[in-house]
Amino acid sequence: MINDLQKKLPRTSFFSRITDSIFSVNFGFLFILLYVSFINIFVIKATPEIILLQFALLVIIFRRLRMKKFFITWIPFIATFVLYEFLRSYADNFSPFYNITLYWVFWIEKTIFGTLPTITLQQMIPAAHWLTQLSLFFYSIFFYYSFLIAFTIWLVDQDKFPTYFRQFLFLTYISLAVFFLIPTAPPWLAADKFGLGVDRYLMENNILRAFPSINIYYYFVYGNPVAALPSLHTAWPLFSTLFLIKHYKKPALYLLLVIPMMIAFSVILTGEHYIIDLVASVLVVLGSLNIKRIAPKLKHANS
Repeated sequence: MINDLQKKLPRTSFFSRITDSIFSVNFGFLFILLYVSFINIFVIKATPEIILLQFALLVIIFRRLRMKKFFITWIPFIATFVLYEFLRSYADNFSPFYNITLYWVFWIEKTIFGTLPTITLQQMIPAAHWLTQLSLFFYSIFFYYSFLIAFTIWLVDQDKFPTYFRQFLFLTYISLAVFFLIPTAPPWLAADKFGLGVDRYLMENNILRAFPSINIYYYFVYGNPVAALPSLHTAWPLFSTLFLIKHYKKPALYLLLVIPMMIAFSVILTGEHYIIDLVASVLVVLGSLNIKRIAPKLKHANS
């Protein structure tokens, strides 16, 4: 019966490949993957190396024939990402422009809007409001979401994984270069300096406080407080969603845009980013997704 169902399913779409995988793998694998995802989203917010170990255990237990391929592809992916985290934590310390650019975006946004959008939102939506809590839930999954999409692509369509890998890291390291060249104080930090009264919702009583100390916002927030431009909180999940839409072309995938949109709303509401940071994120994401088109044009322009 299962074989008959498989024959009836179209085999060209991302969804059909996932469905084929459901038929072909142990249901225990799927159950544990869902359980691990639940733990990462609702409980501990694991760091990259912890996520690698979690995925590796799943492959070792249920996909032993692909274990070697997993480590060959995933260890470089995680290693280059951990290197990014290390470099990011020192980007502000070595930036020659730290004292020049720190409040540029703050003054531009204040000039455009008259006040910070964060202040306007916080006046309407307090920290204890249900919409704040909902947006913080989406904020909390920004990191794991992109890794889960990567693992899903690796499972069901390995030919696409190298492209995802390269473009994701290109996006990440381009952003790192901007962190070094244009250190930017986020709204909560600029507001502290100028006495504007922005509350940092991430540090107040909210759903994130229920997580242990390995929580992702402790892991990232304290590494480099002036790495606001562009917003990788928004860029990573937006990239992952647009990658799926671009390569698998299924209308239902557009529903996933709710995730980066809610994260974008959350980072403004919480005072972690400016609207300009979000615009920069969109530009970097679009550039990363179209790097093959952009590179030849740049080469031709320089010849």
